Amino acid sequence: MSSQTPLAADNAAPQPQKNRRGFLLRLLGVAVILAAAGWTAWYFLDGRWYEGTDDAYVNGYVVQVTPHVPGTVVTIGADDGDLVHAGDVLVKLDPSNTEVALAEAKASLASTSNEDPALPSRVFAPAGPAPTASERELMTQWDQLPANQRAEKAGHH
Repeated sequence: MSSQTPLAADNAAPQPQKNRRGFLLRLLGVAVILAAAGWTAWYFLDGRWYEGTDDAYVNGYVVQVTPHVPGTVVTIGADDGDLVHAGDVLVKLDPSNTEVALAEAKASLASTSNEDPALPSRVFAPAGPAPTASERELMTQWDQLPANQRAEKAGHH
């Protein structure tokens, strides 16, 4: 019996280590299960509504916008990726350049008209005879047609 007692004493000493290890493993298992449950709840409540891609392509039209006149941009009316429609103001230019050019043109016209008094009437006179009433009516109807119908009627398809 004395030989069984030392074995029982040896078995009793490691028992607390085994219980502590089992407790820590259970605690780790519960933490993993809670983390998985938390992630699953987040995914179904919020995460599934987000689109994530590593290699995405977007179909769209890229249009080059070029100015008719040079100038300094004062404001920009559209950001990158904004939807714009025909007639939307994209940029506003500094009017000082055009005002200076207009003043120079008026001064040039005034100095030229001082040299030739009949010049303004020749410059601003109509190129031909005035249109008749029926011609004016046809021009009004033509202007009211959409662009695609005008092209069809003119023979440009």
